[in-house]
Amino acid sequence: MSQKIKYSKTYEYIIVEDNIGIVGVGQEAVEKLGDIYLIDLPKVGNECKKGDAVGTIESVKSVSEIYSPVSGSIFEVNENLNDKPELVTDDCLGKGWIFKIKIEDFKELDQLMDYEEFIKFIN
Repeated sequence: MSQKIKYSKTYEYIIVEDNIGIVGVGQEAVEKLGDIYLIDLPKVGNECKKGDAVGTIESVKSVSEIYSPVSGSIFEVNENLNDKPELVTDDCLGKGWIFKIKIEDFKELDQLMDYEEFIKFIN
């Protein structure tokens, strides 16, 4: 079964598995950021609305907010990023995920873009 990946206008992706969203930043964001050296992870248990800033990524080029692509409750963060933030650079769609969110409103996913729409949006 292939996973459906949706993208936000702020370069975050979400992979939906059951009622859980796995969130990270896409390869296009990684390329813009350059070498990532610190990730301020969201707090487990925090409720957030679609578009809320939930953390930050610090790179050699800038500090960027991490936004939640959907509303819900953050129930897991990728603790491996505390010691190895480069996982985002090396494997953004795999081991470099940032947080998992219990999705509150699945209709919000319809407002996100598939990969082709995302590429058109950023170009």
